[in-house]
Amino acid sequence: MDPKHLLYLSVVLEKGSLTEAAKHLAVTQPTLTRIMATLEMQAGTTLFSRSRYGVKGTDMGEALAREGRAIQQNVEIAQATASRHRIGMDREINIGIGPLLAATLMPAAMDDLMHEHPRQSMSVSVYSPTALIDQLLDRKLDFMIAPAPAERMLSGTTRRLLSEDTLGIYAGRSHPLSQKQNLKLEDFADADWVSLGHANPFERQVMELLTTGGISKIRTQLVFRNDGSMLIDLLARGNHLAVLPDLPMRAAHEPERFVRLDFNADQTTNRNLYFWVRDEMAETSFAESFYQLIKSHFSRYQS
Repeated sequence: MDPKHLLYLSVVLEKGSLTEAAKHLAVTQPTLTRIMATLEMQAGTTLFSRSRYGVKGTDMGEALAREGRAIQQNVEIAQATASRHRIGMDREINIGIGPLLAATLMPAAMDDLMHEHPRQSMSVSVYSPTALIDQLLDRKLDFMIAPAPAERMLSGTTRRLLSEDTLGIYAGRSHPLSQKQNLKLEDFADADWVSLGHANPFERQVMELLTTGGISKIRTQLVFRNDGSMLIDLLARGNHLAVLPDLPMRAAHEPERFVRLDFNADQTTNRNLYFWVRDEMAETSFAESFYQLIKSHFSRYQS
């Protein structure tokens, strides 16, 4: 099969029309019809059906169209690589960070990194820590900055401590509990909470903090997935509580807007931050430079 023909099929199914697909591909409709007939002959089955509502792919057609989309994505990656080479940029580095880090610590750190490596092309993805680990193991990321789900190392990765950190209960300064002395368990039970919705095992760390303080159940009113900025802005309005790591909250814009509620000061739950890298990149000069820069930047906000 001609890879270009698979790409054409993906456009036909995306557009839902041979006429519209031909316009998009800048080929004549008879030419596109002939190519589709050839592809069906090679596949040994029908790839799509026609009706007055347009073109709809069969199971085989959808499967081959996925391959066509993958080809298109690889072409776009190759074009981007060539484009970076023409303007003197190095290969793209893929970096993953969590939503709260993206809203607090990382913008200034990435600015420093770009100044230190002006020829390096970088792509930053923001996901939950659990999703970041999956992306790193799937080789879609080169580096990530995230907590660790367990003490054991993950195969194919190297992990280095960036900063020790702990979890705390936070509220906006205008929240009623921020002004109250001698907080009680029922104060927290009656409150509305917001969360970043991290999946296990990171959610277990949150529950560990709460249960060791005697808080067995909370009412989470709103979950922000992959967006730390909205959570921080809402928290600052003073109507909700949230369990969040301390280091990013100290780096938040106008940190005085928030109060850490030390309901059970004797109990701490660790949420240390680590620098993760795929093994094949662990010994590169960029990896060492990146690690040292981020570690230095984070140290400014350690208590």
